[in-house]
Amino acid sequence: MPQSFAKGFLKQIFTGSGSDNTAEGSLIRTGGKHVTKTITLSANNTSASVNVFQLTGATQILSIHGEVLVATTLTNLTNAYFDLWDGTNSVVLTRVTGCTMSGAGVGSFFLKDADVSVALTFLNNSQVRISEPVTGAKSFSPFLAIQKISTNTYLRFNYTTTNAPINAQLKVDVSWADIDSGTFIAV
Repeated sequence: MPQSFAKGFLKQIFTGSGSDNTAEGSLIRTGGKHVTKTITLSANNTSASVNVFQLTGATQILSIHGEVLVATTLTNLTNAYFDLWDGTNSVVLTRVTGCTMSGAGVGSFFLKDADVSVALTFLNNSQVRISEPVTGAKSFSPFLAIQKISTNTYLRFNYTTTNAPINAQLKVDVSWADIDSGTFIAV
């Protein structure tokens, strides 16, 4: 590649943000950014929280969903939910009491498809299942989130188990759009 072409090409790289009134800014605002993380569940007959992603700035979360990758000891998993945690305060994203994933097989699926008053939807692959939104709604439930100023803020997966210990792995996926300079990164 000729050096002059490479120099000219590099000058065209977008360095703005989603707030810019440009084609690139418009693409950023529509989302489509994706981050994934595999977490290990290992609590021993107790409740536990696992930091999955770190939030910086302001973001629009378009979807949260996941899949069971390993179910070595996954006979008892109850009260599964997501929250945002700033080290002091918890903002619940799905109902705290509700989602039971006990006995889930590899490939079972879960998602946030409603507001905070509704538990995670869990699709155990022990039989054929569907999840569909109420009329006029989308399959996922988007929302806005903002980091506590100058404080590490995390999206966490929370659960309770009587397994001693539980031994499972979940892959968690988030699709998001940044608002100005917000980000979601795996931790």
